[in-house]
Amino acid sequence: SDKESLSSADVSAFLRLISFCKGRDKLSNSLYTLADLLRDLESMKANNLSLKSSPSQSGIHLVTAHSAKGREYRHVFIIKAIDKNWGNKQDSSKFKLLEESDNIDPSLRKKLKLEEELRLFYVAMTRSMDFLTISYSENYSEGERTRSANPSLFLGMMDQDLLAVEPAGITVDLGGDSFETTIKAELASDKFTAPDLTSYLKGIVENTELSFTSLQNYFDCPHRFLYLNLLKLPTPKVTPMIIGSAIHKALENFAQAKKKGETLGLSELQIAASKYLDSESLNLDEKMSLKSSVSEHLGTYYNQLLQWASSFEPAQIISTEFNFRGITVPGISAKLTGKIDLIEKLDEGSFNLVDYKTGKPLSKNVITGETKSEREIHYLDQLTFYALLCQYDPHKRFPNPTATIRFTSANPSGKFKEEVFEISSAQKGELVERISMAVSDIQELKFERKCMKPDCLVCSRFN
Repeated sequence: SDKESLSSADVSAFLRLISFCKGRDKLSNSLYTLADLLRDLESMKANNLSLKSSPSQSGIHLVTAHSAKGREYRHVFIIKAIDKNWGNKQDSSKFKLLEESDNIDPSLRKKLKLEEELRLFYVAMTRSMDFLTISYSENYSEGERTRSANPSLFLGMMDQDLLAVEPAGITVDLGGDSFETTIKAELASDKFTAPDLTSYLKGIVENTELSFTSLQNYFDCPHRFLYLNLLKLPTPKVTPMIIGSAIHKALENFAQAKKKGETLGLSELQIAASKYLDSESLNLDEKMSLKSSVSEHLGTYYNQLLQWASSFEPAQIISTEFNFRGITVPGISAKLTGKIDLIEKLDEGSFNLVDYKTGKPLSKNVITGETKSEREIHYLDQLTFYALLCQYDPHKRFPNPTATIRFTSANPSGKFKEEVFEISSAQKGELVERISMAVSDIQELKFERKCMKPDCLVCSRFN
């Protein structure tokens, strides 16, 4: 009998259907059946969707920089050209290749990685035949939070005469070969240079929200602030910081459970801390040693936690790890940010800010400076900073709170201490004045002063 011959369009449609089924089967947790296909086709028909066809030469193509190699387009848009997305990207890998072993100088490893990122950026930019637009936002949303962003350091490496900076993005003139010459010169050089480092730093400063830790870095050592808080120099975490973070994670879990009316057991806290330590880049011996120390610390403090939990109703646990962002304080020409360990609602309706300290407990006189200490103590300044965030919070969620330092280590007599403070207007005014002067110096890029302390993470490396 006569049979109708299939057209090329029919064959193409059939192949698209097969490709669609394969793709859906990969996404499905179970076998992709005919019933699944019919249901999907019915849904696509109802929403005027068609099976994916072969890529068109016209229209908009969404591609990665890697997959764009070998292709060319009249117009190219590079989006989200910010620090840590293009340049200074953090390595999420938990495994190191042989050539990335600890025998390699960290600064050399960072340089090689930055060169690799710059080459990929070069590939992305040179896909354009006529027009290239590079865009970034000053702020990006992460869930319910908004984070400020800094432009990619690669933008500072370009010849500024080639750029036309507009609110909508940066357009690069590709009329001659000077653009490619600039980028190739950077790749061939022994070290990266920034033709306009001052403008680059001013751009970062303008978009940086200042935390208490970053400000304290500037008070102590402007050079350290430059490298750690602006240029984001990768530095290893010190052991007390890792231990403190693991314990804080366990305490956060305990408070969150209490807020739901539940009480976590000691083993659950130890597991939470252990999981945190697993996320840190530590060798096996270091990890086991820290897990032992943290578990012992939590075991000693657990009964104190239970006493605290019995004195509070779930509704009194307002928030854990509460983030203030973009707070404007009169007299300070930069926005402030801060994270508070725990916020409690007291019986009389007032609020209490809690800052956990995992180190050696200190007396109130040492904290206020009435008794001299071997090291500088900034606990009271930190609580005052948090009180400022509450005072100028536009939502006025926690007016006039008390502030508490809660020590998780026992004193020599085996007792656990906490010190409660009422922050005065005079204390807040004095801190505002100090911060205002520091911000003014930061905006003028005054980073020359070095602390030269042997334990400074910057001065000990860059004398």
